[in-house]
Amino acid sequence: MIKILGIADVHLSETNNFDATIKCLDQVIRWSHEHQVSFCVVAGNFYERLRPSAKEILFTETFLSELSKQTPIIMISGDRTHEMGASPDIVSAIEPLRLVQHDLPIYVSSKAKIIEHEFNTSFYLLPTPYRSQLLTDENIKDLSSEEINAILTQKLKEIIWGFKAQFKKDRFNILVAHGSVLGMAYNEEMDVGLSDIFIDPNDLDGFDFGFFGHLHRGDKIKENAQYIGSLNRINFSEEHLNPHALLVELEKGQKPQITELYTSATKYKTFTIQELLTTENNDLDPHTHYRVKGEIKEEDLPILKAKLNALPVPIKPAFTVLTSDYMRSETLTHDLGLEASLLEYISLNPDLNDLKNDLIDKALELEKELTLSTTAS
Repeated sequence: MIKILGIADVHLSETNNFDATIKCLDQVIRWSHEHQVSFCVVAGNFYERLRPSAKEILFTETFLSELSKQTPIIMISGDRTHEMGASPDIVSAIEPLRLVQHDLPIYVSSKAKIIEHEFNTSFYLLPTPYRSQLLTDENIKDLSSEEINAILTQKLKEIIWGFKAQFKKDRFNILVAHGSVLGMAYNEEMDVGLSDIFIDPNDLDGFDFGFFGHLHRGDKIKENAQYIGSLNRINFSEEHLNPHALLVELEKGQKPQITELYTSATKYKTFTIQELLTTENNDLDPHTHYRVKGEIKEEDLPILKAKLNALPVPIKPAFTVLTSDYMRSETLTHDLGLEASLLEYISLNPDLNDLKNDLIDKALELEKELTLSTTAS
C-alpha cells in the first residue's frame, strides 16, 4: 500500500496572496508528515509567472527542501501562460537550486517521461503538450487550428499508450499530467470538447491512479483519476471553490481511497448592491477580499458611496452606474456574458490567442454600440 499527496495549480506569486499561499504550502509539509505519505506529486503550474522572482525561487528552495525530508517529490510543468513557452520553465527554475544539486529526492520534468522509483512505483509524467515539442517534424503551415489540435490530441494518445506498454503489473503505475480531459468542465457553461487538445478519459484505464492539474475545481474524472484542484484561491472568480490537496491511498486490486485535505485558502466574497447596503460592520472579516457587483442608478450612487466609505474594510467596486434614461437590452447582457465565458475558456487554452483578439475587437464594438445608442436616446 502507498499513500500519495497531490497538489496542483499553486500559482505562487509574490504579488498575489503570497503569504496565504505559503501558509497553504506549510500545511502540505505538515500533512506529509502526519499521513506518512510515500510520495508528493505537483501536477503543474507551481508558479504563476513565466519568470519567477528571486523571492519566489528562494521560498521554493525552502519549501522543497523541507518537504523532501518527508517524502520524494515528483513535479511537472504546466501551461505556457505560467511556466512554459520560454525560459525558465519549471525545470530551469528548480534545477539550479542547491537542494537539487545535493541530490535530494526531487524529480522535475517539462517533457513526457517515466520515472521508476525504488519504492515499487512508476510515475508517468505528462506536462502540458505544445506544438514545439510534439510537431517538430510536421508540416502544419496550411492546417487549421482544429486540425493541428487533432494531431496533438492523437500524439497525446500515442504517448499515453506508449506509457501503458511499459506497465509492470507488480508496480504501482501513476500518471501525473497537466491538461484538458474530454468531457470535463472548464466552467458551468463550457466543457472540454472535440476541437480542443484533450486526453481521452478511456485511455486512463489501467493506471492505478492519475493526478491531473489545470482545472481548478478538483473534479473526479474516473474512479482512478481526478483533477487535484487548486491549493489557494487566486481571484473573485474562484470564491466558491474549496481549495485542497488530494491524499490518495492505493492498494493493488482495491479502489483508490481519496481524501480532500482543505487548505486555509484566501477568502473572496461578492456582494450584490442590496446585500452591501444591509451589511453591518461586524459581518465583515478583515482577512477576506470583498467586492460589490451589480447595476445602480446614477441618483442612488451617493448612498452606495457613503456606505462604502463607512465600512471598516476595503470593498472593490465592480458595479455599473446607469443613467436615468439607460436600460440594458437582454441581447447585450447575453452577449457580454458569453464573452466572459469565452475569455475564461481562452485563459485555460493559451494557444487560442487569435480568438482572444477577435473577442477584444467584439467587446470594443459592443462598447461603441452602447455609447452610440445611449447618446441617440
